[in-house]
This record gives sequence, structure tokens and C-alpha cells, in this order.
Amino acid sequence: MASRISRRALLALAGSAALAAAAGPAAAQAVPVRDIHVTATSDGATLQTLAQMVGEEFVALLGARYVRGARTGGTLVVTLTGVDLVDSTGAASGGRHRTFNGGNGGNDQLEGTVALLGPRREVIAAFPLLAVTGATFRADWRMAPDPRRLQSLAHAFAYWAVGKLG
Repeated sequence: MASRISRRALLALAGSAALAAAAGPAAAQAVPVRDIHVTATSDGATLQTLAQMVGEEFVALLGARYVRGARTGGTLVVTLTGVDLVDSTGAASGGRHRTFNGGNGGNDQLEGTVALLGPRREVIAAFPLLAVTGATFRADWRMAPDPRRLQSLAHAFAYWAVGKLG
């Protein structure tokens, strides 16, 4: 004799499946962060400086969620893969520049990947990220980018990453 599933049981099953699917972002939000590793794929001075700044921004933005060395905490692993800073003429300093504002190239861009690994090194969340900021404090006469410009880009990257982690 085949058993039939009642409509009520079917709705309860569908509801629990939806809750389980929604637990992904909630699980990432529930995990405290015990360590933050930010690396750059290039030895370039600008990307290396940004890696340090991004790490500092993560510490500030995570706030109480960052508990260094927590046994049950996860590890935030960030890899910066590219940076494009435009000069005053609107040309990009790198070869992969994307224009988002009508083609005049007035944006700085930082791209990378973000992963939150659980206490047992399981992947809780992982995604690519492209942060874009206005190219303020740009000047052709500087040998290196203005630190305020890099700080703005580092903050934008960390801000969007923390928001996506939940």
C-alpha cells in the first residue's frame, strides 16, 4: 500500500528545504573570523601596499566578529589579483582596465577573490570581487599613487566583501 504525502507535510518539507538553502549566508555570518590572510599575486609595490591596507580594513569592518585565534573561528583568505589606477589623462595604468562611466576611464579598480574557510578548512563562502572607486587624488606628477587613493580602494574592497559575507 503506497503512502500518500499530505499537502501539509509537503508544505512543511518545502519550507524546511528553503530554510536549509537560506542557511548558507547565515552560516557564513555565524562564524567568527579568527585569522585574515591577504596576499597579492604580483610583486608590484602598489598591489603589495593594497594587500596590507585591505587586511587592516577587514579588521576594522569585521569589528566584534574578528576574534583572533578563536577555536571555532574561520579563516578569511583574500587574494588580490589586479589593480588598475587611471592617470589624469584617463588612461589606465594596467592592461585590463574596464570603463563603467561612459568610457572616460575615471575609475580605479581592485579585483580579487575572497574565501571564508571554516574551523576544519571547509569552504563556507567563496566569490570573486571587483571593487571600483572614483579616481580621486590622482596626479601625473606623483611617482606613486596617493595613499588616500589606495586607502579608498582598500576600504571599498573590504566593505563589499564583508557585506557579501553577511
